[in-house]
Amino acid sequence: MKVIICFSVLMNYKEANRITMSSIKAISSISCLIALLLIIGCNNTKTEQTNQSEDPTTSKSPALVGTWEVVSAKLYEQGEQERGGAGKDFYGLNPKGHLMFDENGNYMLTVLRSDIPRFQNAQGNDLGREQGTDEQNRRAVHGSIANFGTYEINIDTLILHIEKATYPNWDGLVQRRPFRIAGDSLIYRVPEASSGGGTTAEFVWKRISKVYRNRRG
Repeated sequence: MKVIICFSVLMNYKEANRITMSSIKAISSISCLIALLLIIGCNNTKTEQTNQSEDPTTSKSPALVGTWEVVSAKLYEQGEQERGGAGKDFYGLNPKGHLMFDENGNYMLTVLRSDIPRFQNAQGNDLGREQGTDEQNRRAVHGSIANFGTYEINIDTLILHIEKATYPNWDGLVQRRPFRIAGDSLIYRVPEASSGGGTTAEFVWKRISKVYRNRRG
C-alpha cells in the first residue's frame, strides 16, 4: 500500500514538474516575442520621427531664422526676367525694410521707398494721415508694402501664408517664392508681384545682427 502511495506521489511530482517546465518555456517564448515587438516598435517610431524631421514641407529652416535687411527690389514686366532684362527698382535705388523669421514659423515683412514725401500743406506744415492729398496718399501706398503671417520651407521654395497685407488682395493668400541663400544674402522671386499685369519681382536681403537703439537717448 505504501509503495503504491509513493509511486502515485512521484508521478504527480513529475507531472507537476513537466507542467511547470512547459509553463516556463511558454512564458519565456511570450517574453521574447514581446521584447521583439517592442524593439520593432521603437525602430519604427525612430524612423517616423526621422522622416518627420526631414520632411521639407513642414520644416522651418534654421538658415532663415533671424532678421534680414532689404538690399534691392527689382520689378520685371511679364517675361522680362526670363529674357535677361534689367527690370526697374521697385522701391527706388535705396529701399528700406526688414524681413523677420522666427523659429516658430512666423514672419513679418516691411519694405518702403526712402523718398516717400512727408504729408505737408503748401506752407510746409505737417498734415495728419487723413489730411494728405491724393498724390501724397498715392505715393505712400505705391511706395511701401507690408505683410505678416506664417511660413514654411519646401526644398528651395519659401511658402508664405499671408494673414494680412497693406495690399489687401493678398490677405489670406498662400504664396510660393523660389529662394536661395548665398552667404549672408537671401534672394527670392515673387512670381506674381503686387503691381499686377503679369509682373514679377526679385528681392535681395542681407542678414543683419545689429541692434537698433533709441537715437534720442
